[in-house]
Amino acid sequence: MKSLTALEIVVIVIVLILTLWFILGWLGIVPSPLDWMKKTSLQTRFCSEIQNKLNCQIVTLKWSEVNIDENTLSSTIKCKEIGSIGMCRGASGDTPATYGDICLYLRNNRNLKECLEKLCNCKFS
Repeated sequence: MKSLTALEIVVIVIVLILTLWFILGWLGIVPSPLDWMKKTSLQTRFCSEIQNKLNCQIVTLKWSEVNIDENTLSSTIKCKEIGSIGMCRGASGDTPATYGDICLYLRNNRNLKECLEKLCNCKFS
C-alpha cells in the first residue's frame, strides 16, 4: 500500500513539472518543450545527412578540403521545417534549406564549421 502511495506521488510530481515547463514555455521564460523536441529531431536528421556526406565524426578532415559550405542545400530538411519561411531568405516553404540557415535555426550562428563541431561532433583540423 505504501509503494502505491509513493508511485502516486512520483507521478503527480512529474505531471506538475511537465505542466510548469509548458506554462513557462508558453510565457517565453524557458524554451518550449515542443520546440526543443522539434530542434532535437532536426539536429538528428541534419547530423545524419552530414555524417553520410563527410564521415567527420570518425575521420578528422581538413576544413579546406570539405566540399560543403553555408549555401549547400540540404537533401532532407525544407525551409518550412526550420521555423519561419523568412529564415530561408524569401524562399518558399518546400524549398530545401541551406546548411547555413539550418545552423542559424539550431545554433543562432551561420558559421558552418563551428556548427558541425558543436552539433554533430565533427572533427576538423
